[in-house]
Amino acid sequence: MMVSLLAVGTFWFWALVIFHFVILLALVEGERFGWATLSLIGTFSLLNSYGDFHVVSVVAENPDVAAIVAVGYFAAGTAWSVAKWWFFVRACRRRYDAMKSEFLAQHGVKGTEIPDGLKKAWKDALARDPGHRRGTNDHSFALGVVPKAGQHKRRIVTWMCFWPWSMVWTLINDPVKALFKAIYRRIQGLLEN
Repeated sequence: MMVSLLAVGTFWFWALVIFHFVILLALVEGERFGWATLSLIGTFSLLNSYGDFHVVSVVAENPDVAAIVAVGYFAAGTAWSVAKWWFFVRACRRRYDAMKSEFLAQHGVKGTEIPDGLKKAWKDALARDPGHRRGTNDHSFALGVVPKAGQHKRRIVTWMCFWPWSMVWTLINDPVKALFKAIYRRIQGLLEN
């Protein structure tokens, strides 16, 4: 009997799993829900055809365990989407505040309030935001300061469905970005000299 190329625990099994995990990180971060789903189906098909990992038979043989795992997965995905939405809204606010500070500085305004005479220009600046021009409304500036969950359904559903990859990327990426921004702020004066 020939050993399956992608049998659970073999080098090629782990190589495929790690490779696919990285691919899913990129697809989920890029919010490519369709491609992420297709890649997941393709990977399970490979494991089914060239390995000894048969999802359908495992589920059929262990329906109680499969139900518990499914409920747990959906619950964790829901919880993660709430946490990720909170991170997203905070990022929107930071970007909005940065744009507002820059706008006020460009117009020589001290303080944080936009004068009545500049409110139309401020609204136009929000509408010209690159996220809005690309049609992504990443930060909902043109739709108002506070992002609305209803306008980000696809993004939220992607976070729910692919929560393990979304969580890993967020927990790795956000602190790394924060660290480099802190380092930049420290050396900004040195760089300007």
